[in-house]
Amino acid sequence: MSAANDDGSDFEDELEDLIPGAEAIAGLRAVARLARLLPNIDWFSQAGRPIKNTELIWAESYCAGLGFIDVNVSGLEGWREAAALAAEQDWDAQFWEAEEQAHQALLEQAEQWLPSYDLDVALNHVALRATELAQIKAVAAAARAGIVDEGLIRAAAQAAGQATYQAALVLAAQGNDYVEDDDSGEEHAFAAKFRLFEAGRWPLGLVGNTFTLF
Repeated sequence: MSAANDDGSDFEDELEDLIPGAEAIAGLRAVARLARLLPNIDWFSQAGRPIKNTELIWAESYCAGLGFIDVNVSGLEGWREAAALAAEQDWDAQFWEAEEQAHQALLEQAEQWLPSYDLDVALNHVALRATELAQIKAVAAAARAGIVDEGLIRAAAQAAGQATYQAALVLAAQGNDYVEDDDSGEEHAFAAKFRLFEAGRWPLGLVGNTFTLF
């Protein structure tokens, strides 16, 4: 897979070449547009800084969209604290099960009108590109804090790739940029999660009633 230019245009072209007829499918074109945004995201640039009100709203929306309401959003001071927490914390398994259920529901929705092979190609393509870009940023951000932890950096990059995959799946299933839920008008949980990564954050997970946002 070739790397994109700074504006992401080569990557979008490559993605559309891999998907026959993608120019006629709104959902997959939305995924291609998402791919163009990836080189402009400053992954992890805000990790460890005070949480902004908009980020608090997105974190609460992400959790609520998965069925976890009235959570307390907690921040971390730096990469060392994140490394210790990621290594030792026992995250809420029900939270990840809720993510998987949401993923399966979107997948079933998307596959009603998109060929599963084309969908799989598009989602994995954009997720891989996000992981590659996030890895570079994670290395630099951790190094500024004096952290050289390959496992932590790999986990951060993979989390960014997964969030991008999930956001792309929302787009593919519902066919719009930053789509809203058809019934409630509320943003999908995975779209809110991606906004956190786009803002330079790393949402780590839930323990009890506390959601940790790095």
